[in-house]
Amino acid sequence: PIRVAVRIRPQSRKGESKACLYRAPSETPGEAVVVDSKMVRFERVFGPKSSQQDVYFGCGVGLVDSLFQGYNACLFAYGQTGSGKTHSMLGPDGGNKSNKTLNGLIPQITSEIFRRIFAQKVDADRLLGANMSSFELRASYIEVYNGLTYDLLSREQKRKPLQLRQEQSSNTSAISASIPHVHAPDAITIRVDTLKQLMSIIRRGSQNRQTQKTGMNLHSSRSHAILTLTLEHRWRMTNASPSKTTSEKAKQVEAEKSENQDDYTVVSRLSRLLMCDLAGSESYDHR
Repeated sequence: PIRVAVRIRPQSRKGESKACLYRAPSETPGEAVVVDSKMVRFERVFGPKSSQQDVYFGCGVGLVDSLFQGYNACLFAYGQTGSGKTHSMLGPDGGNKSNKTLNGLIPQITSEIFRRIFAQKVDADRLLGANMSSFELRASYIEVYNGLTYDLLSREQKRKPLQLRQEQSSNTSAISASIPHVHAPDAITIRVDTLKQLMSIIRRGSQNRQTQKTGMNLHSSRSHAILTLTLEHRWRMTNASPSKTTSEKAKQVEAEKSENQDDYTVVSRLSRLLMCDLAGSESYDHR
């Protein structure tokens, strides 16, 4: 399902005379905002006083649940420059603040991914034995600019456009089997073991993003930045164990790959989380 949430930023310090939209009164059923006296409903509405944690628990936790259940998921932020996209996705100064309460969705989601990897590894070692279950998290970071795709992690001074490929997914799920998988096979992919490492990757890539002067910002991002986290879960099944049920297989996003051994079978499952910081929706200054 597609869910749409709205976050209303506080009025700027410059002193805006009138808010263009506001959250509907609390007695109004559901979640809604009022724009020019018209009520528009969304799945979630976060008011100007909402914290980063409010947004994370409202929009981020469910995506982590889906990732560990084997589903692909996507999160993107859209709005004009200054509306709070990067603040919501990363945090102040692109997530460079040391105050964890100010972390945006990406640091909080990644921190929870590592927490769950550790917890599930401990449980698997205790219940099944050592090395029976393992996880690997990989990251890539690309941008789409003027219809072309570039690798934000490339160290080449003159980056070349990446080729995109569209392949039919080999999903076992009847719902998602018809959805094509679009990817850039030549994009740099890095194994990530800590949140600190991931934030370093993001800072490295953000320095390469295309920016232009706009009426709202001197350094507005002019490209769509897409951070892809790929989670691979591998586990060993003894050959004497009962095979998976059809319903369990239907939850898998990628076809399971098996490697038969004498006394066990190694099974792996891939799922992806794409987090996109879209370019500001206003036009840039050509002067």
